[in-house]
Amino acid sequence: SGEALQAFDTRATHFLHEAMISHGFSPPNIIKDFDTGYTHWRYQDPNKGPRTGLDPSDNYPLAFYVADYIPGGVERRLKEGRIFTSEEALHIGRQVGDALEALHNASPQVLHLDLNPGNIRLAEDGRAIVADFGVARIEGVPGAYLTAEGPQIHRGISAPEQFTGEAPDVRTDIFQFG
Repeated sequence: SGEALQAFDTRATHFLHEAMISHGFSPPNIIKDFDTGYTHWRYQDPNKGPRTGLDPSDNYPLAFYVADYIPGGVERRLKEGRIFTSEEALHIGRQVGDALEALHNASPQVLHLDLNPGNIRLAEDGRAIVADFGVARIEGVPGAYLTAEGPQIHRGISAPEQFTGEAPDVRTDIFQFG
């Protein structure tokens, strides 16, 4: 139906917008995006056969982006009970600070707005990588293109304006970074 296709288009636009944010950055501490686009996908459940639905041919447009896969992160390490030494924490902090500096000095400016331990990945080569731009804002681009709806609230991490609904700015990322 037209309504279902419109919902797909909206979600796909949000998804590709998230990928686009990290695409233009070359700093080593921002997730690297290699490719984005659409492909056709034919869904088939091994137990039930082809699914019928939006497209009589059972071909569905599928939005995708290809990025670095970095499975481990700060959050995982903390959940495993492994504590960072002060040297490790400083090393990670400097790299995250470098990533935020690149985002905030970009033209147009980018605000991450969801900087939390789950979005700081730890690469095998020792780099800290800022990932997940699902609620990031690009200066001049309406918030309607966000992957996730509304502000991401994390107790003890989110900035005060995220609780009150005030407009975020660079200070929001800096608060979360702290």
